[in-house]
Amino acid sequence: METIENGVKRDVIIDAARKTFVKKGYSDTTIEDIAKTGKISKGTFYNYFKSKEEVFIHILNLDVRERREKFDKILSLDLSLRKKYRYICREYLKDCYEAPDMSLYRLKVLYSSNEGESEEIKALKYNLCYTSTSYFERLLEMHKDELKESLQSKIKLSARGLSNHLRVFIYTFLTGEEYFGETKLKPSDELRKNIKMFKLDEITDLMEQITIGGFLK
Repeated sequence: METIENGVKRDVIIDAARKTFVKKGYSDTTIEDIAKTGKISKGTFYNYFKSKEEVFIHILNLDVRERREKFDKILSLDLSLRKKYRYICREYLKDCYEAPDMSLYRLKVLYSSNEGESEEIKALKYNLCYTSTSYFERLLEMHKDELKESLQSKIKLSARGLSNHLRVFIYTFLTGEEYFGETKLKPSDELRKNIKMFKLDEITDLMEQITIGGFLK
């Protein structure tokens, strides 16, 4: 059984790995970088993870689980489609304000090249994308009668479109740029300059109107 001390050390490594991946990207990160960020020895890292890939896979699994838990909670709320979707928008945007570099990095993970990645990493990245899309599909199906009639028979396609609109909106909000090609990492300070002019409620309103506004009756 893992002791509290071991659990703390493991969490330190995971947190350090996240921060290092966000700063340098997965490909350019080394075990030495993670150890330096976490102020631990390489030996301590290897006591818990066999490789950079193993800790990266662990982080992706955590992200998939966290996203599923959030969506399950939102879907269970006794609210209209518009209000549930606004809840989702607000959760994504709160993440942007709290850790813009992490939010941008998640987009990079989803859209970066698969070249040289293991099948397990490719599968987990697919699961991250699919989790959002599948939950949007469930959300729209649950509230089909609130959609425009022309969309009520096109739930799957509508869910994919909605999920993609949301990602592009977040990218543009964070960077001030249109989304073309692979996402480029940027420091937190630079991203905060782009988002500080918007209040959370204001940008939530805009996000809701632009992404799902045209779907509703």
